[in-house]
Parts: sequence; structure tokens; C-alpha cells
Amino acid sequence: MVASVPPRFNQWLNCYFSPYDNVNSPWDRFPPVGDDRPAFHGTAHEIVELFTYTMNTSGSELMRFSDSQVGVGLDNLLNNHFADVANTVRDGAVANELKISALQSLKVLYRDCLTRRAGLCCLILKGVSKATLKLWI
Repeated sequence: MVASVPPRFNQWLNCYFSPYDNVNSPWDRFPPVGDDRPAFHGTAHEIVELFTYTMNTSGSELMRFSDSQVGVGLDNLLNNHFADVANTVRDGAVANELKISALQSLKVLYRDCLTRRAGLCCLILKGVSKATLKLWI
């Protein structure tokens, strides 16, 4: 069962997914240095909750974004380019049950979102798999 929509879910999506239309990487959109890069500031609990909700609803919520937006957004979340989301999921001061739910939600991402985007799936599976390993270590 998917939890109710977290209060700042749209702000989260806009931070990590919306800015990246027609670019191949976040580096194409933002300057090489400075604080202009997107970062979502929240508690560890909120970040883990938003991450889990995003993955669990990726088959519907992420479908409104282009392949580029989804690819770069997932790369941001899972590979810590701009934020420390994956490390927060792994090391954040949250209950182990929430961390386990976050890890389990990656299965939904693969099943409901990435398999529908076959080309995108091939491009980012390697990065997502590495990120999954980061979450476990």
C-alpha cells in the first residue's frame, strides 16, 4: 500500500526532475560551481519518506516527465551529484523499517517506471544498480 502524498512532494519533484528537460546531465544546466544547484532541504525522515514515495509511485508520478528528466532526476537521487539522498536513506537517523521500505521501493521503480521506458532503462540501470549497492553498504 502506498502512503499518502508527503506534504512537500511536488517541491521535491520540481527540485530533482523538472529542471532537466532537454539536457543530458545536470552539469549542462547549472554552473560548475556555486550554490545554484538544486538541493532539497529536509529532515532525514522527510527525505527517506519522499524518496520511498517517489519510487513507489514512479509508474504514475514520473510518467509526466521526459526520459531525460527522469534519467537525470534519478541520477541526482541515487548518485549524490547534488544531494546526499542515497546516503541519507542508508545512514539517516530514521527507523530501520523506513530504510527497508526505501530499499524495497526500488523494486517498484524497476517494475513500474523503468520497464515502461525501455531506452531509459538500459541507460540508467547500471547507475541505479550501483546506487542500490550504495544503499546497502
